[in-house]
Amino acid sequence: MPTDSLPDADVIETFLDSTVDVHGHGPPRPLAAALDDLAGTVVGAGAPVLIAMPNGTSLLTAFFAVLLHGGVPVPLAPASSSARLTEVARRLGASALIAPRVDARRYGAAPPRPFGDADLLPLPWGERRHYSRGEVILMTSGTSGIASGCLHALDSLLENAARHANAVGQREGDTVLLNLPLHYSYALVAQALAALVRGSRLVITGPPFTPRTYVEALRTHQVALSSLTPAAVARFIEQDLALPGTLRTLTVGETDCHRPTCRGCWRPGMDSSSTSRTASPRPPTGHHSGGAP
Repeated sequence: MPTDSLPDADVIETFLDSTVDVHGHGPPRPLAAALDDLAGTVVGAGAPVLIAMPNGTSLLTAFFAVLLHGGVPVPLAPASSSARLTEVARRLGASALIAPRVDARRYGAAPPRPFGDADLLPLPWGERRHYSRGEVILMTSGTSGIASGCLHALDSLLENAARHANAVGQREGDTVLLNLPLHYSYALVAQALAALVRGSRLVITGPPFTPRTYVEALRTHQVALSSLTPAAVARFIEQDLALPGTLRTLTVGETDCHRPTCRGCWRPGMDSSSTSRTASPRPPTGHHSGGAP
């Protein structure tokens, strides 16, 4: 993927500045500072970088900084064990790990260097792979092994993000609530990247999910679009809570949601596509998100 197909750094910075991190502490870290931290490290062009951080603007800042630096970001669950991170790193040929409070001894590495509120650890192993600038590796669900991932061009992910935004009627100026794990392809592409390409405001919270804090976030930030898993929908319905009037579109992702369960979240006034079964990001020839309740 050519470098000029990456979003401009100023556009990304503006997007990150407008993002609300519900559980964040203090002002967001400038993207330029993250890029400075990457300068002079082992992260070269096309080098995979594991990012195991909790939901928040710090994770997105690291993701975009690695891309703009020329590396290949690999988002992972923040609770990943050192054994899993080691296996993924060696399988993918990663050059570095970005995570909070990294214990370098577990990886046989030299002490990490600061990276905002996280650490950047150069990985010591000889296995190195280089992909292309502007690519991203998203881990699979595990059916083909816990250390397997899919290599995507960022422009393909941005195209899928735009297709999803079109399918659910996302508008410039909408507020989108992201409470699914950002290392999931749906949260990263159909929510975070869709907000970037559409010019929407992103509000990041959770996990964990609780119905009451979910409704509170919807009301507090006047959210227009949100997404839940079928399991979260079932928990929400059990609480018998009302959705606020600002919520225009609710999509239900993952595998499948029984229609009676999905209809339990519907209220008068929501769009006809407000509760839809959504697919994971796919190539342009595949299915994209959308559908009637």
